[in-house]
Amino acid sequence: MTRLLAASLLLAGVLFPAHPLSAQPSESCASLVAKRHDTFDRHLETLTKVRQIRSELGAMNTVDPAVINTRFDQFTRAITKLRANYERATPSEKRLFATYYAALEDGYAFWQAKKAHEDTGGMVDVPTASRYREFLLAALKGNDRLERSYAADTVQLDRQIQRCKATQGGGEARQRTNWSGTYVSGPYTIVVSGGFGSLSYKGDRNDPSTTDHVSGKCTVNGSEARCEETGTYHDSGKDVERTSTVVLTLSGDTILSRAKVTKASVTLASGQPCPDPAQCTSLHAGAEFDGTWTRKKP
Repeated sequence: MTRLLAASLLLAGVLFPAHPLSAQPSESCASLVAKRHDTFDRHLETLTKVRQIRSELGAMNTVDPAVINTRFDQFTRAITKLRANYERATPSEKRLFATYYAALEDGYAFWQAKKAHEDTGGMVDVPTASRYREFLLAALKGNDRLERSYAADTVQLDRQIQRCKATQGGGEARQRTNWSGTYVSGPYTIVVSGGFGSLSYKGDRNDPSTTDHVSGKCTVNGSEARCEETGTYHDSGKDVERTSTVVLTLSGDTILSRAKVTKASVTLASGQPCPDPAQCTSLHAGAEFDGTWTRKKP
């Protein structure tokens, strides 16, 4: 495969990074630590792809002219490069990746029509882009599965590292599961307490127009914590009360979070309840969110 073609397909989420080999019992502590760092980096990379694909699927439903113009411009640049790569591809590569080429051309036609629809006041019909959507959903499924596998491998390697260091009589393994501290994630500040067997956390977002307070209680197993979270969100248009399940994965001074909203109620600014929370907020039941918390230095 040509390097340019591989790069294009990797950006599209078609190709997935190779899965690292499982750790062997005879490996040294240093080797296990190096493998753990590599696995964690791959986990972050895959999480980024998952977020990008979900963002694209969500953007396809937008009616915001600014978003439509931005995505059309981005897609125009991307499809120009892809077509150039296609011209350089060998005949066997063209046959092998014909489905992917067709899907991305379908996506370009979708954004082109979406922009024309906006520019003409609705005179141009927008196609369903079923081939492109199926392509994105397949890429999401593959990367999502790989992300869960990396998360499990990280937990397993943490346990092996702890056992390895414990046999050497050091306390470094215990230090690697030091959860407590103050973390930041975008506009949120999160305070984590505990970490050996159980932990709790509280997070707050405060800005001129939006506040959000969350609190969670978790069961800890090494570098992984499984939590039940409650949250109260407020902005000028609504208030949202929600509960979520959260999985946290610790790596040094970084925590990866994956949350799924299990229940949500929305009260609009008028005081009336929202009849369909999914139409009023992204914090509706079933919504999933990934995040990265970074520990603040003393």
